[in-house]
Amino acid sequence: MKTKDFYINEAYNLVKEYRSKFDYLKIYLSAGQSIEVNVLNGKIENVSFSESIPITIVGALNGKTATVSGNYLSREKTGELINYLFGLLEIVEKDPYFVIPERELIGKAKADLDLFDKEALFADAENLIEKTVELENLSLSMSDKVKSAGAFYSVYAGITVFANSYLFADGFEKSYFGKGISLIIEDSAENSENKGRKQRAGWWDYAVKQNLLSSDNEVAKKAVERVLAKKGSVKPETGVYPVVFENVAATGFFSSIASALSGTRLYKKESFLVDSLNKKIGSDILTIEDNPLLKHGLGSRLFDSDGVKSKLVNLIERGVVKNYLLSVYSANRLGLKTTASAGGYSNLTIKPGEKSLDEIIKEIDKGILITSLKGQGANIKTGDYSRGAEGFFIENGKIAFPISEFTVSSTFQHMLDNIKEVGSDVFKSSSVLTPSVLFNGITVSGK
Repeated sequence: MKTKDFYINEAYNLVKEYRSKFDYLKIYLSAGQSIEVNVLNGKIENVSFSESIPITIVGALNGKTATVSGNYLSREKTGELINYLFGLLEIVEKDPYFVIPERELIGKAKADLDLFDKEALFADAENLIEKTVELENLSLSMSDKVKSAGAFYSVYAGITVFANSYLFADGFEKSYFGKGISLIIEDSAENSENKGRKQRAGWWDYAVKQNLLSSDNEVAKKAVERVLAKKGSVKPETGVYPVVFENVAATGFFSSIASALSGTRLYKKESFLVDSLNKKIGSDILTIEDNPLLKHGLGSRLFDSDGVKSKLVNLIERGVVKNYLLSVYSANRLGLKTTASAGGYSNLTIKPGEKSLDEIIKEIDKGILITSLKGQGANIKTGDYSRGAEGFFIENGKIAFPISEFTVSSTFQHMLDNIKEVGSDVFKSSSVLTPSVLFNGITVSGK
């Protein structure tokens, strides 16, 4: 992988050379290299290295627009791709909704996001293997009841570049570091409905800089605690309960909400939140922002894939939809303005409350704490929600016993309306930054 300046210059020279053939031309390039190591019981399971430079080019002429994608190989080869794009414009139909973005929208946000660690460029397999083995051994040393189901360590370094007909060309660098461990135990508890089966759980962490990662001890301890806590799990009684989604489990729920607010889904009428702008769709305590300018954020960026300068977007305020996630195109389809959200959400941020998870649990007489969800039963179009789950039963404000093999069923509409508490424990190893959340009146199907 070459330098950021190299790719910026390549993109700039390409749009400069070919822009006269088009009414509008843009190039979005994302160069990246990654390495991941997987270890099981001290032995290497897999070492993978990849390097790619995907490039997407959009051209517009006389009300027509077309897109081509490929891998950047050279300026000459990319020029051939642009010529092919020009040929496509002769055969495609006009798109009445395509609009050339205003010049003042294009650019790079002025923010120091501190997203890149140079060490990512020099990661080598031998060192990562050593680190991964150390994490696995540390985890196994914490309990003689656990066995390894595999540990990993991964490193990514990338460069994002945008250039267009306005002769704007710029980019930014980003890195990711990740590590984790998955553990198993034999469930021998007499009361367990899983007696004789293996229980599995683990923990992990991701960060844009190596020194921001949790320590091996923190990751290992969390993984061991979570897997040991699953011993003796049973199916809960079927019923309607207050249900707490632990922060890590709540990420998927709110990612679905962001998807329902995406412009593409909205203009295609494939979202349960169609025509929800400025309408109340949830609890007063629910506020959600998309913050691409979060320092050290896993989803942070200085511009979107339209080249529009990134900015904070207030999506839901006290239960009321204030904005959708809009690209230049989807905004025009809906008669609105872009929110610099081409490419989707960045750092989806759910405003935390003041209570810890323990404090929320203490206020529940009988309910469910969900620690993980399974399956694909979230329907963004209709709003129906049904997922397999596991976690713990709550009685008299305390964790009573582990539970598994049950389903939670509701609708997104009901769940949003019935958010009763938002915790203070924000999960940060994700681009969905959410605390634990308490929903009232959720159907649980167990036994």
